[in-house]
Amino acid sequence: MRIIAFLFFIFYTQILCAQFSRTDKTPTNKLKSDIEALVSPEFEGRLTGTKGADLAATFIEDRFKEMGIAPYKNNYKWEFTARTGLTLDRTAYFKINDENLTLGKDFIFLPYSQGNVLKGSAMPNVNEIDNVWFISAKQIDLLGSSNPQKRIYESAKYYLEQGAASVIIYNDIDPTQDLSSLNLNNFDMLDKPVVFLKNHVYNAEIKPRLRRDWIYIDAKIVYADENTTGKNVLGFIDNKAALTIVIAANYDHVGNAEGAYEGADNNASGVAGLLQIAESIKGLRFTRYNYLFAAFGGKEQDMQGSSSFLTQQEGNLNAFSCMINLDKIGRLNDKTKAVYLSGYGTAAIWEDIVKVANKNAYNFKVDTSGLGFSDYNSFYKKNIPVLSISSGYHEDILTARDNLKKINMVGLQNLTSFVENIVTELEKNSKPNFQKTQEMVLQLNKTKRNLGIIPDLTFPNSGVRVNYCYPNKLAYKAGLKCGDVITKIGPLKIVDFEDYLKAMNRIDKDVETTLLIKRDQNEYKFFVTFQ
Repeated sequence: MRIIAFLFFIFYTQILCAQFSRTDKTPTNKLKSDIEALVSPEFEGRLTGTKGADLAATFIEDRFKEMGIAPYKNNYKWEFTARTGLTLDRTAYFKINDENLTLGKDFIFLPYSQGNVLKGSAMPNVNEIDNVWFISAKQIDLLGSSNPQKRIYESAKYYLEQGAASVIIYNDIDPTQDLSSLNLNNFDMLDKPVVFLKNHVYNAEIKPRLRRDWIYIDAKIVYADENTTGKNVLGFIDNKAALTIVIAANYDHVGNAEGAYEGADNNASGVAGLLQIAESIKGLRFTRYNYLFAAFGGKEQDMQGSSSFLTQQEGNLNAFSCMINLDKIGRLNDKTKAVYLSGYGTAAIWEDIVKVANKNAYNFKVDTSGLGFSDYNSFYKKNIPVLSISSGYHEDILTARDNLKKINMVGLQNLTSFVENIVTELEKNSKPNFQKTQEMVLQLNKTKRNLGIIPDLTFPNSGVRVNYCYPNKLAYKAGLKCGDVITKIGPLKIVDFEDYLKAMNRIDKDVETTLLIKRDQNEYKFFVTFQ
């Protein structure tokens, strides 16, 4: 059996290597091949700390070795501890009719729940005081609600007030109405447990017993802090120089817990670009700087990979000349040729260098701030000049629609050439001088209300343009889209980002608020209620 297992492992490895082999050595096809590997089912959505992410890290390490790029300080893989929130403690369990259920896959424990014990024999529509109450999704008209999570919360609150010891809402509609463990909304805390059962559990455990049998619940929900081990993958060209340029992209994504999330643009495209730039710089034989190529994990967990790397290098930070970040570079629009530059104000030299490097007449959208929504954020906080490059946000980010077939391969190749031009210009100059910038994102994170958008800080016109709507957050549920321009929130006119910040601090919660939106040439009204 051991021999058979070994032979199977060899056979599987050969298949995997053949799948990712490069028969066509052109730059564009190398980019495609690298993205194909990173989005493959074997890598399982590249969630930090999972087997899939480890396989992706090994793939990147092997690519560095293939190109003859050495490890950084004798190690390609640098481990870090990633805080991933809360997980069920090993003493926790959830049984329905003696069948063990799995958190996330079978049920969701709502974040506003308190209390951790659910125990009793119950039946739908038989609501005994101080017992478990089973509530149907059809009964609360979940399908007819524009805000399902709010409907669940309000229903649970009502039933608890009527005497339920705990509330279990089961999805008897269809799988499209299942809640996701990602992006759950927070409401005011309730003093008892609230659970959502997914549609397949309803069909297996509840539907067969309707009107004729009791349903037994025995559950103890105990949470513990969850940490996992992430890996940064670092390649290094050591020119024996005093200073090092960092070129980086995150390789992690959100995993496949809720379906197949390839993350082709976000951010397999950035990693593919990073690998091609590394190979190109290796061949150019620059000498003024050393080059550190960093594929960071943990970006989706609040950029913990990049911040951990900088902590590990605390005594060496002055050796980093600047950091160039590649994030979502695979969806270049051939018509607008819009390229988004963040951190533009962190060094005065960026303006001249970018201008010379722009051989393709790109239309730059500039955000001067060094604080943003990617790993360059961590470097800016350490007073290191940063420049982040992107082809822009789109509505497919963090969805199953972010797939390989939507990548603009020629545009991606041209953007990697643009970064190579930037590096060529940096080689002619001394270390960029760091400059502090406005920190709008920090102010945004401190506001009382949250619309659930990433604003376009490069937008030069009146209003605040929506770069991205987080799935299942307020703006997304109201119907806003990428590219919408917010011109008014309640009575407050929005001319610039400062007005938006004021509005987020002044609007009352639990009061329906009007949003005035410009979409293309039309104007629309949307209605939201901030929690």
